[in-house]
Amino acid sequence: MIFFYLFGGLFGIVAILLFGRIFYFWPILGLSIPKTNALAAMFAFMSASQFILFAMWFDMEANKHLR
Repeated sequence: MIFFYLFGGLFGIVAILLFGRIFYFWPILGLSIPKTNALAAMFAFMSASQFILFAMWFDMEANKHLR
């Protein structure tokens, strides 16, 4: 379960960095957004979301007896 939280956090940080790069290229420099960067940012965001949601689900299942 800790690996899901860890990978979710790592992919989240990568997604923030990649989206920061997109917003640096697009409005600040006025250049077109690199397609590879946009795809990598979306992949990292979706992966982070899924890792975090699965970690929360497994955590909830593992702690059902604490209600």
